[in-house]
Amino acid sequence: MKAVVFPGQGSQFKGMGRELFTRYHDTMRQADAVLGYSLAELCLEDPRGELDRTEFTQPAIYIASFLGYRRAVENGLTPNVLAGHSVGEYAALTAANVFDLETGLAIVRERARLMGEIMGGGLAAVVNQSQDAVHALIEASGIKGLEIANVNSPMQVVIGAPRDKLRQFVSYCNGLKIRAMPLRVSGPFHTSLMRPASEKFRRFLDGVKFRHPETPVIANLTAEPHDVSRMADTLAGHIASPVQWTATIERMLDDGVKDFVEIGERQVLTPLIADIRTRYANRPYIARPTVNKPSEASRPNAYQAAAKGAEAFCKSFGCERPLVACALGNGASGPELVGALARSGTLAFLDTDGVEPATIEISLAALSSDPALKGHFGVSITCNPDQPESADHVAALLGRHDVRHLELRGFDEPPSFIEAFRRTSSDGGRNSRIIARVANADAADNFLKSSNEDPHANPVVDALCVDLMGWRAFEAPALSLLFHVLGRRNVASKASRVFVGVGGMAGSPQAVQALWAMGIDFVTAGSILLTSREAALPEATRAALRKASYDSFRLMPDWTHPEFGSRSWTFATEPSSAVRMDKLQSWYLAPTPSTGVLAQILGDDRDLPAELHSLRALIADEALTPRELRQRLRVAAAATRRTSAHLECDGSLAQWNAWLSGSPHAGGGELAASRIVTLLHP
Repeated sequence: MKAVVFPGQGSQFKGMGRELFTRYHDTMRQADAVLGYSLAELCLEDPRGELDRTEFTQPAIYIASFLGYRRAVENGLTPNVLAGHSVGEYAALTAANVFDLETGLAIVRERARLMGEIMGGGLAAVVNQSQDAVHALIEASGIKGLEIANVNSPMQVVIGAPRDKLRQFVSYCNGLKIRAMPLRVSGPFHTSLMRPASEKFRRFLDGVKFRHPETPVIANLTAEPHDVSRMADTLAGHIASPVQWTATIERMLDDGVKDFVEIGERQVLTPLIADIRTRYANRPYIARPTVNKPSEASRPNAYQAAAKGAEAFCKSFGCERPLVACALGNGASGPELVGALARSGTLAFLDTDGVEPATIEISLAALSSDPALKGHFGVSITCNPDQPESADHVAALLGRHDVRHLELRGFDEPPSFIEAFRRTSSDGGRNSRIIARVANADAADNFLKSSNEDPHANPVVDALCVDLMGWRAFEAPALSLLFHVLGRRNVASKASRVFVGVGGMAGSPQAVQALWAMGIDFVTAGSILLTSREAALPEATRAALRKASYDSFRLMPDWTHPEFGSRSWTFATEPSSAVRMDKLQSWYLAPTPSTGVLAQILGDDRDLPAELHSLRALIADEALTPRELRQRLRVAAAATRRTSAHLECDGSLAQWNAWLSGSPHAGGGELAASRIVTLLHP
């Protein structure tokens, strides 16, 4: 993917736009008519020294930027996404056909006029210091009235304040051998001092008709694609809020942007983007905008009720949000997906179900050798009744690679290797954490048992995830299971508190909000992540999952415990295939299974999954006993769970697809995993 970015105020220089103004002289005449003065004279000669005055600077940058973009498009440039730094955002919106050039120029002229009215303040850049470090400097200086105005890169932060306060702060930094320098601007832009201009600008925008962007434009204020229904509020609010340039670029990197093209004769943004990309690739957590976050008092009651539990969960598990990317089954949660999520601050578990031991060890070596990931990801171990030794083999690898988070999937009671996992952790088990996924009350009680019997003992596991969408269950779990687990958890003392989460229900941001009201501590992203570009599935399968509707999912035999009729929520592309699996399950349980009936069930070879083809040859083998034939059926039918025709999922994926299709934030196409979890739980 390719992004085009436009520079903001500070990129102006005498002589800019010379070739463009000559090439697009008709456009320049239109611009001069709107402005009432010669833009070419201002930029090329600046006879009155006005180019650095805000009310003149912004229109000049806007016109030069858009004309530069027009020339690039004529030369073959086709962007997938657009963004601009501060006033550069208006050139991006014009490029996306949100408004025409004359309307954009009128908007920029009014914006510049209103911003130019705010006097007595300025901006200063602090170099080679992170945003957190600048916050600490502001606090340590004791100087009041300092605010973050731009987060340009991980190591370039701009602050704004009244000029006397700004001079004091620059002097304070220089005294500490920290580089800080005033910027060539006439006001404290993007700070609360600009609020009067922001309010006037919002009223002006009431008269502007915005169109839907033809190309996504990432807003500086939110690092989200512009939504036409909120565009006036976003543009006006940005005047008095920081430029979130780092988060804007990271958002585009999350979405898969590989190439950035800066419009302009001097590369101002390109060095910042290079720094952002380097830090982005090597850091465990991705910075996010903090502007306009709702206060605690203004949050919905559901969030207030769950805030303490969610906060405690994040602190205990070392993650940024109370959203967990549990294993997806069949190896779909591979190292690429886990690594991407861990860098975004989301706890993710490497899938080992159906994965060769050598592949597991290679994946663990790659993840644990990355300093940015170490300690921020986990491993999932799935109970396999056919190969019970496989779980012990995977568990033995955890200590070797210093894995500190473990997910237990499909276990009805605590497995024996838990104690070894705690013991072999590099910190003596102090930071090791275990999540057990349960789908029935007996399993939940077995994991909670020690906590309730001895309130002073450490719990067997640190968290229980209640899977509510029928994964390897003998009946579809209901909400009563969740309330049962919450009730049992609450009996235990606070000293041995077990966190409780929900899986299979978080199919939209609204669904996540509703779950908090039930008293849970975390949610899981579940099968939604199967649609991400990092999921270890064929591209065609991911594409099919993105189009799946509610009719595409059903409870089907999973052949894990066929004697007990175990079922899993499954993505089934063909209804007839699902019917066949139900009939095969019935045949398996029949007292005297008939080979003739089996042949009828298998039906026509043309629509028979390849995994079941071998059964047709076995039907005529009179040497096979019914028991042996059942066993062959179980193995063959279970193998279909790893295909695109029968893929174990939870039903939240259908809800997600429905929500995403109507969301203005989706942006279209395949999403990165980090983008999905951000949309699901901002």
